[in-house]
Formats: sequence, C-alpha cells, structure tokens
Amino acid sequence: NTDNRTNNATHSFDISGTLAGNFVELLRDGSVVSSVQAGGISVILQDATSLPDGVYHYTARQTDRAGNGPTLSAGTLDVTIDTTAPTVSSVVRASANPTSAGSVDFTVTFSEPVTGVDAADFATTNSGGLTGTSVTGVTGSVATYTVTVNTGSGDGSLRLDVIGNNTIKDAMNLVFAGSFTTGEVYTVDRSNPSVVSITRAGSDPTNAASVNFTVTFSETVTGVDNSDFTLTTTGAVAGASVSGVIGSGATRTVSVNTGTGSGTIKLNLIDDDTVVDVVSKPLGGPGAGNGSFTTGEFYTIDKTPPAVTVEQAIGQSDPATGPTATTVIHFTATFSKPVTGLTNSGVAISGTAGATTANVSGSGTTYDIAINGMTQSGTVIASLSANVATDSAGNGNQASTSFDHTVTFNADNFATFEVNSLADTDDGQCAPLGTGNGCTLREAINAANTDAGAETITFAPALTSGGPATIKLLTALADITTDMTIQGPAANLLTVMRSDVGVIPRFRVFTITSGTVVSISGLTITNGATASGANGVAGGPGTDGGGISNAGTLTLSAVTITGNSAGSGGNSSVLWEIEVRRFQARGETEQAARTATQETQSAQEKVVQRKLPVARLEAQAAWQAAARKALVATRRAAEAAHRALAALVAELLRPELSR
Repeated sequence: NTDNRTNNATHSFDISGTLAGNFVELLRDGSVVSSVQAGGISVILQDATSLPDGVYHYTARQTDRAGNGPTLSAGTLDVTIDTTAPTVSSVVRASANPTSAGSVDFTVTFSEPVTGVDAADFATTNSGGLTGTSVTGVTGSVATYTVTVNTGSGDGSLRLDVIGNNTIKDAMNLVFAGSFTTGEVYTVDRSNPSVVSITRAGSDPTNAASVNFTVTFSETVTGVDNSDFTLTTTGAVAGASVSGVIGSGATRTVSVNTGTGSGTIKLNLIDDDTVVDVVSKPLGGPGAGNGSFTTGEFYTIDKTPPAVTVEQAIGQSDPATGPTATTVIHFTATFSKPVTGLTNSGVAISGTAGATTANVSGSGTTYDIAINGMTQSGTVIASLSANVATDSAGNGNQASTSFDHTVTFNADNFATFEVNSLADTDDGQCAPLGTGNGCTLREAINAANTDAGAETITFAPALTSGGPATIKLLTALADITTDMTIQGPAANLLTVMRSDVGVIPRFRVFTITSGTVVSISGLTITNGATASGANGVAGGPGTDGGGISNAGTLTLSAVTITGNSAGSGGNSSVLWEIEVRRFQARGETEQAARTATQETQSAQEKVVQRKLPVARLEAQAAWQAAARKALVATRRAAEAAHRALAALVAELLRPELSR
C-alpha cells in the first residue's frame, strides 16, 4: 500500500534489482523473515508473522553465487501495522473561561488521523441555568479539529461531547464507534455577582473579643477587603471594627473585633463596584450600592458575668436537727440569667458542722444545693466561687452573695453512750474501752450534750461486776443542756459523788438547765456541796441544790440522794444590828434599875424625914412603882434583841433545800 499502513495479515514485498541466481533475503528490524533465489531482476517475499500494532522497519539483501555479499538494499521501508479504531484523546477549551461570550471554541484531538468529522458528531451538555446551546461549526483535519459552540442563554456550565455515529474513520477505515463525555467545561457567566448571605461562623451569644462572619457570593469574586464592610451595633457595644478578610472563590471569612460592652453586632457589605466576578462584572452590576447586603445575621455580644445569690431554700428549717449521716440541708442558688456547667465541685462548703458533700440539681437560673455529711453540731454555710458556671455567651459567674446562707445544724444521732470507766478524765471522746481513756461519765455527758436529740447514757456491766462501785468527781460535771436519760445499774451498785479524797472544791453533782427533759435512775448521788455566800457589808446567800439543781423537767427513779449540802450564807451588817440593839436593851435595863433605885432612896428619905406612918406607905408605893418600871424596861430590851435575831435568821440563815 502506498501509505505503508496495513492490518495484521501476511504482507508481500516487491524487491527489485536482483540478479538471476543470487540469494535474496527480506529482513524485519534486522532479522531475516523470508528468502528466495532470484530468477530474474525482481522477486516477491512475504512476512507471514502476526504482528502487534506498531511501526516495523523492512530491508532486503542479496548474495551472488560465488558468495560475494551480501549487498543491502538502498533504503528502509517503514510499515505501520494498524488494527485499532481511532479514539478521542481530549476535548479542551480553546477560549477564556469563565466567559460571558455568545460563542466559544473547543479543540478536539483524536488518537490518529481521521476523516468524516462534522457537526453531527458532537453534542453539548449544559448545567445550571444555561439553555439553548448548539454546535455551529467544525474546522480542522488529520487528528485535530476546532468545534465552535453557541453558548445559548443564561448562566451555567457547558461541555462538548463526541458521539459515535460511525462516520469518523482512520486510514484503515476503522470507525470511531464510542463516545467521549469527559472533556473540559466552560463556565458561562452572564449574570452580575451578588451576596447570597452573611452568616455567623461562631457560637451565639458570645463574649469573645473577636467573632467571624461567613460571606457567601453567588459566584467567584475578587477584590474583597476590609473596606467593603461596615458594622451595625446596638446596646452598649463600643469600639467594634472589621479586623480582617480571608478566603477566595465565592466565600470569605470576615473577622470583627467586638470592642467593649454588650449588645449586638451585624456585618454589612457596602457595594462600591470594587468586588467583581471572573468576567469583571461588579456586584449588582455597574453602579455603587446596587450590590449592597445589609440583612445578614448578627451576634449577640454579652460580656456581663451572671450574678448569683445563695440563700436558705424555702421551707428549710433553721436550726435543722437530725442524724449526721442522713440529714440534708438545702440552699437555693439563683442566677441573674441562665447558666450551665454548675457541678458539685463548684460549691464552697464552710461552717462549723463539718459538712463534706454538696449535690447540685436544677437548670437555667435556679439550682438546688443539697449539703450533707455533717460530722457534728454547728453551722452549715454554702456559697459559690467565681467562674463555676457559665452563661450562653461563655461568661463565668461572679462569686455568690447572700442575705442568709447559714443554717444551724443540731446533730441528733439518737445515740447511746456507754460509760466504761470509773475515772474522772476527759480526752475529748467517748470511746470504746481500749481507745484512749475509754468513756468516762464526764465524756458521756459531754457527748450527749453535743448531740441534739434525747440520748441515753448507760454503764458497762463490768464496772459493777465485782460489787458496788463509785465515780469520784474531781471537778463539776458539765451542765446537762439536752434531753437525756442516765440509766445506772442500781443505787446500791453505783455511786456518783464529789470526791472525798484531798482538797476538793465545792460543787454539786448534777445541774439540769431550763427546758431540758432528763431522767436519772439506778444511782446514789452524794457528797455534793455548793458554795457558801460571800461575807461583806450586805453578805451573800449560799448556792442551792447540793446534790442536784434542776431548772428543767427531772424524773428520778430508784435514786438515792444523801449526804449533800447547800452553801451557808455569809456575814452581814445584821450581826452588828443585833449587837447594837443588845447594847441598847442592856442600857435601857440599867437605866430602869438606876431610876428604881433613885426613887426607892427618895421614898426612904421621906420616911426618915417625916417619921410618919403615911410617909412609910408612900415610900413603899414608890418603890413598887419603880420596880414595875424596871421590869417593863427589861422586857422591852429582851423583845428588841429577839426581833434583831429573827431578822438575821430570815435574811442570812435560810434553810438550803435540795430540789
């Protein structure tokens, strides 16, 4: 064939310039594929080998009968084996993209030279709002063609596809029978760009110093910078500003400094025709302002931390009395606006009751704080530290304030305390035997006083297992200030007394305060002795109740109270009054006696002078009268002394009664 292209078959080659009798060979790429002895000036040799597609180089050579040679052919014949139909290598844009032009060109490249290419071999594929596109012309030859396409109307994408209709063939008449639909695409843009939206890119509300907005355009634009934006603020926001613009294509992120204060911030785009699309059309078309966008989302800026108060919960008793293990004391935390994140660890517990645990429940602006784990009587105080909860803008709360966030707790564990020691010591605990000094009566009363309820004090049987026992007190016991029951084993087995060993101060055995309900049984109480009154000008009374002083409600059962004494009164001015009155009475008596003597002597003188019987009678009468006066004066003095003594007894020597 003249084009030296062939299919994969037996190929015949005409070799000329041979001499009869010479040995002629056909070579493919330097290798002998066939040979023959020439019979004349030309021969025909064949290559029957099945070959893959490609280019092969054929030559010939001859050797004469004498063996001279071989002589090579003058040239090389290149033969192309072609059994493959043509394909489309590419369809690419030949015009600017994007475009607003009414017509664009595509370059179509085939895998080999082809013929029969015309407009009927192409179709357009559109997307978006593009319609009415069509192929208007085809030029080119060999393996490359230019296809012109009308871009129709509207905006969108445009692709040129090659369709196989059996008219495109290569030199071997092999037909392009497939299709090609993956070529490049034109973006046809006839519309002016616009702002689609301005939205928040962060959480709202916020207390952040900087926030971001996302600005979305209808298409890819350029020329967007800080100067294209303004801010609209409300409330107390001051000093807000656009601080940066990043992004490309159809999206930009605009950063805004939120300034100070709380309120709202909205981002606006103000069109000044500096923002253009890829075909240089400005926002909204030519003319400033027609592409502005002022209806985007806004941020609520909240930089005010929520305030909070913590108070006793409504209905919470104060004081609260109950067991340390189960009593719960409630407080209410009220925030100035809804918050989240408040947990148990955010509660600060203080006070003297030793509370250990807080449990928080609630939501929004109101939370319940339940405190428990108290270890003793005392106060329970709840408060919130700063920044333990946050509002929706991220502001941490202020530290709590309170009008009354203190509840008094009275521990009432309904306990029974067992005295296991006869000693009178106190190491601060009523403990089992073997721990510290165990539990003495003094320690048991202290522990019962600490517990708010009606406690019971008993005595270990071992204390009296060997016979009667005595607890000798060295100092006064604590006053009994809470309800309790003291259960002794029997009055003949256990005695509680003020010690009789050494120099012991005067004190009573038990003192029961006002409002307290106490029951004592099975004890002997003895040797209590209260203080005497002070001496002085006015004197002072002694102290009542040598054994027991009761100002509450006391029940005694099988109790022996013996050998106790109240204090005596002190000396006073009444004693001096008695002495004065006694002196006065003695004086009156002596004066009466002197008067009687004088009157008797006068009468006797009259008798002597007159020596008359009448005078003797008068003198006798005068002496009798004087004697009567002396007797009356003596009686009056005795009565005065008696009255002074009675006054002293009434005032200073009152009997002391044990109650």
